[in-house]
Amino acid sequence: MGDAILFAVIVATVFRTFTFEAFTIPTPSMEKSLLVGDYLFVSKLSYGPRMPMTPLTFPFTHHTMPFTASTPSFVEWFKQPYRRLPGFGDPQRGDAVVFNFPEGDTVVANFQNQSYYQLVRDYGRDKIHDPKFKMLNMVDGQVRQVETGGILVRPLDKKENYIKRCVAVAGDTLEVRHGFVFINGKQQDLPGMAQYGYEFILKDRFNERMLKEQYDISPDDLPRGRTAG
Repeated sequence: MGDAILFAVIVATVFRTFTFEAFTIPTPSMEKSLLVGDYLFVSKLSYGPRMPMTPLTFPFTHHTMPFTASTPSFVEWFKQPYRRLPGFGDPQRGDAVVFNFPEGDTVVANFQNQSYYQLVRDYGRDKIHDPKFKMLNMVDGQVRQVETGGILVRPLDKKENYIKRCVAVAGDTLEVRHGFVFINGKQQDLPGMAQYGYEFILKDRFNERMLKEQYDISPDDLPRGRTAG
């Protein structure tokens, strides 16, 4: 029985490392096409699978041990350099692409869905690095004061997985003018189901559920103000 389980784990790990892997959508930034929590299978053969850089990892985890919020599921004393095998093609404009979030090298333990660098700009490095410093966060549908919990640092291949749509490829010139994207000097048409950001002033606190149900606006599309703990 043990040999069969070990063999199955090895086969599944090799399969998800070099061919296809299931991902879940982490943020609502593409919710006009993909919703938070949706599952999708990503082909690593399309652009070429990346060789593991921190290969000693607890099976079937990305960066955190199951049933924990911040315990790393990998060890860094054995590392490999960045290498990628040949793929069947190159990224094309319009492709939905899964990648490691560039800012995800450092995260706040209890605020992992927020940019560490933006939090540092908002509150200051000393406060963000204080595990006892409290900020507002959504917990079980209610806004509460939550401690930062300290800082987590992750290697490149253990950064959070994000999915976005490719708008430009190598050699293109990319510009954003007054909210419109220009590729090689040509304005790109806005897709019919494009995602927008919103800025407005409210007289009172708004109901996030009503905002989503009545106006199809996600709370994550709104700029967050500073709130000291």
